[in-house]
Amino acid sequence: MAIYKCAPQSVVESSAAKDARLLSVSRQNLDEQAFFLFSGTPETSSILVNTELAGLSVYDWYSRQDEKTLGKKSRPYLYVPFEIEKISTPQDGSVIINNEENEAIVYTMEAPAEQVIYFNKTEALSLPGDHAGFEPASLQNDFLAWPTEPGSVFAFNPGLTLVLTAPAFVLMFSSLLKGDGTQPKIADEGKTFYVKDGQAKNSLIGYTSVFEIDKCELDGSIVLSTTDESYQILLLIGGEAVISQKDEVIHAQAGTAVLIPANEENVVVTGNAQFVSLQLL
Repeated sequence: MAIYKCAPQSVVESSAAKDARLLSVSRQNLDEQAFFLFSGTPETSSILVNTELAGLSVYDWYSRQDEKTLGKKSRPYLYVPFEIEKISTPQDGSVIINNEENEAIVYTMEAPAEQVIYFNKTEALSLPGDHAGFEPASLQNDFLAWPTEPGSVFAFNPGLTLVLTAPAFVLMFSSLLKGDGTQPKIADEGKTFYVKDGQAKNSLIGYTSVFEIDKCELDGSIVLSTTDESYQILLLIGGEAVISQKDEVIHAQAGTAVLIPANEENVVVTGNAQFVSLQLL
């Protein structure tokens, strides 16, 4: 198998005069025109832009694979059951998002000017295991204003409304299925650990009934592998990195998504970067 760089569909379509393969060596920030940074659904599927499969949608790639490539936990799903959206507010404006039924987790990249985001119910936030120093929400205009800063993570439960004001920029990780009724959870900060070489700090930041999200802060190199349980999606959220496996080399920066099939070994990530990884639970 191989590792695959994935470009948002809107980026590939806007580059109609180019072979999609050209994006595989691009250092351009691929998220500039995209709403969905990663998707595997028929309507909004990301596109593979490297290897001999360049130009194939993630949705079509998934449909051609067996359990060895997708992992045992993919059995219930006909396509990738989650997506990653970039949500940013217009200048001096706001964005209102109604979550009708999907489990979702919101990760703050840039906080609004007033350093709060608004939810319509108190259970919007799943607190970490250690509550020390946590500021409670305040009621403003019938919404609860939760203090936030870059790196803050919120559980966006079904039935909630989220309001973002400028210049907010968040990532929303959504399951595309209702799951088993488990509400999104924010991981206990005590789960943070360090790899032996001291070059990366890994932490579990949240999970739903469908997927888990981990974050890695990297300064150097780390070697990754996937098990026979699930494929992984890596998304760079800061800095730059080179992701390689044998002869396949991917240059990545903020907004770049990489698909790593199940049962892969010796995937090397080198750089000064932050990335999140998603895998099935």
